[in-house]
Amino acid sequence: MNQRVEKNIHFLTSTYPPYRGGIGFHTVNLARGLSARGYRVFIWSAFDKSQRQKSRIFIDDFPVTLNDLGADWSLEAFSKVRKAILEYPGDVMIQYRPHAFQVRQSYELRAFVKKLSKLSSVRLHIVAHRLFEWPQIRSGYMWRLWAPLSQLLTLRHLLRHSRCFYLTSTHLSGMAKVCLMGKKKQYLPVSSYIYSKVNDVKTENLNKAFRQQSSFIIGTFSSFIELRVLDILSAVLAVLLRHHPTWRWLFFGRYSQGFVKFLQGKYPALSERMDYAGELDLQALSAHIQISDVIFQPYDRGVSTRRTTAMAVLDHGIPMVTSSGVYTEPIWYQSGCVELVDDNNVDGFIQAIEGLAGSEDKCKELSVRARQTYEKYFSLQKSMEIIEGCSVSSRSRLL
Repeated sequence: MNQRVEKNIHFLTSTYPPYRGGIGFHTVNLARGLSARGYRVFIWSAFDKSQRQKSRIFIDDFPVTLNDLGADWSLEAFSKVRKAILEYPGDVMIQYRPHAFQVRQSYELRAFVKKLSKLSSVRLHIVAHRLFEWPQIRSGYMWRLWAPLSQLLTLRHLLRHSRCFYLTSTHLSGMAKVCLMGKKKQYLPVSSYIYSKVNDVKTENLNKAFRQQSSFIIGTFSSFIELRVLDILSAVLAVLLRHHPTWRWLFFGRYSQGFVKFLQGKYPALSERMDYAGELDLQALSAHIQISDVIFQPYDRGVSTRRTTAMAVLDHGIPMVTSSGVYTEPIWYQSGCVELVDDNNVDGFIQAIEGLAGSEDKCKELSVRARQTYEKYFSLQKSMEIIEGCSVSSRSRLL
């Protein structure tokens, strides 16, 4: 007799808005896409319900059941999730990175996954955002010794018991390549989380306000917390704004106010041509991206497919200058969708931005390639096809 499988999906995630982070944004994206395709969505995470009302990033506009698991992934938390999965069986997607599950939680995660793998009504999906992470400096000595082995055991366990195993980046360390050798895995894009693009009127009004005395606007969208990146931004900005008196720089994102205040104190003569917008809602964020002529996005150790800020810029088709490094996957070189400059090459960044400012044709070409690359490889539609394809192939074995 065929067993009926419900069209439910449970997300287990270490972060969820208003707590910032790429994994939380990725969860919202996937949940929204699957909800539109008829899935009943359950999200399991540790968050403070009272803080959700203060978030300017997301307003849930799709049916979703949010579940507060308390401070961490305790044995009681996993037990609570398992009971809900038994009541509403279907797909279970774990957004995994090692730091989300410390030593004790890793053991409980492995036990939880093993139990789920025995249920014929459940299809387990693992989304690996990182496979190995160095312990934090403040961690205890014994933890720093045990962490690599704990992460290795957890990774092998997840590979053994999951129906679908996804990677959000094709950049892998040597140890990861060995662990994944011969294992079935798929690439799952991290799409732009700006799902609601602003209307033309709002963008036009914002554009007029910023262009009254500016011929060229450079935008940077960041959380402004990576110190080495801030040094690069500071050096590039000083040269470009001094050489081009009619250019303006617009910073937006978390902590942009503090960074701009620092720059204005360091370069007082340039302060009037530096603007910050702070943390914005999705429509305002979309508008600020659209009014930028070029977006400058340096990343520590290079741009990668996990960077949600880079995905947002590609989705809008704005020419982007960014850094290449050890984390940069081949798609960035092969597609030509961005201007890549070697990590930490300040002169190279300056030349790339000035080159785009002086060539309208080059900007248009880069814009077209950005949109084409995003739609082909990174869009939410692409993610939905991958997940449902894997889910259907798994489901066929259960019916």
